[in-house]
Amino acid sequence: MTTVSMAGQHPNSLHVLYDACNTISSLKYEGAEGFGKMVIAPKSHPNVKMTMELEKPIHIKDFRKVRKFLELADHKQLILSDSVLIYGLCQLKGKYNYHEESLFIVNFTKHFHWEVTHHEHVMVSVAFRMPDLYNEKLNREKFFSSLRRLFSGIDKIRLNTLWDITMEATKQKHGTILAISSKADEEAVRLSSQCFKIRPIRINKDIIHQITSIDGAVLIDTDCTCHAIGVILDGIATSNGDSSRGARYNSAVRYYEYMEHKAQTVLVVISEDGIIDLIPNLKPQVKHSAINRHINELAKLSETDKFLRKSFNRLMVFFQENDFYLSQKECTMVNKLRRIIELKHKNSNDGIRMIWDNLLPNKEMNEAYYLKE
Repeated sequence: MTTVSMAGQHPNSLHVLYDACNTISSLKYEGAEGFGKMVIAPKSHPNVKMTMELEKPIHIKDFRKVRKFLELADHKQLILSDSVLIYGLCQLKGKYNYHEESLFIVNFTKHFHWEVTHHEHVMVSVAFRMPDLYNEKLNREKFFSSLRRLFSGIDKIRLNTLWDITMEATKQKHGTILAISSKADEEAVRLSSQCFKIRPIRINKDIIHQITSIDGAVLIDTDCTCHAIGVILDGIATSNGDSSRGARYNSAVRYYEYMEHKAQTVLVVISEDGIIDLIPNLKPQVKHSAINRHINELAKLSETDKFLRKSFNRLMVFFQENDFYLSQKECTMVNKLRRIIELKHKNSNDGIRMIWDNLLPNKEMNEAYYLKE
């Protein structure tokens, strides 16, 4: 935010903007939430064209005036500020040289929510004074990888269609759930008393907003054929829930655990606060050769008389961070090699010794977590 403030080139700008944006986003005008954008740049910026200039600029700490003035802003007319003073309304023009990092936009999205963008990329988002560096809400690569591993034989055409539908569903402001199931037709029958069962219809981006506008999940198969809407998902209580999350997320977790061994299932949970979860949240795939290579390095280290502490610790950090991917045999081997090295050099007095725990295999690990090489 210091970088953003400095773009306005005002001498007193360094410690004003962040708190000001928080306060402005918290205020309502005549009961309405504030929406609008504010450009942070000097008045003389070549990509800024003033369309309405105030005779007397508003100080950004005059929060109620700024909030009232925000009512005039829309997607075309933006407030212009140097991060300390509000000069009026402006429009953006020309081709912006984003390498200069001289123009930022503060976007007030809803009550107590705002974000900073640069060259159409979100840099940071803030909700109720809590900042969060922007991460892609749903990673395309992870989405494709997860569905390929969970739906055997799914092709690229269906993956692309499901991705487009999912991206459109993420625009639903009050949140929703997409339940993608290999037995969507059977589930629609089973859950018919707690959903609107419909005649199967292939859905597209044009209709997804309408069918996600009511509470409950949308039940579809991998061909994007919808079988039910407004579905109340069932399931049994589980220790894998999260008490800090809402009912939508936790019901999706319960439903997945109930269906895990009954049908191939993926749930996309879009929360009202903008968080998007993919259930199950699979760990990324890794190369098995990398694990073998590190085990071989540890084996060589166990055969040397010199204690190479840095190399030993580096290898053990790798195994601790990737313990999920180790088989029972590999865990046993690493534990054995570690003990050999530690016993061989137990009387070494060359510094602080790290204590490493025994590695244990994870019951959820399977061959699907290895990349094909």
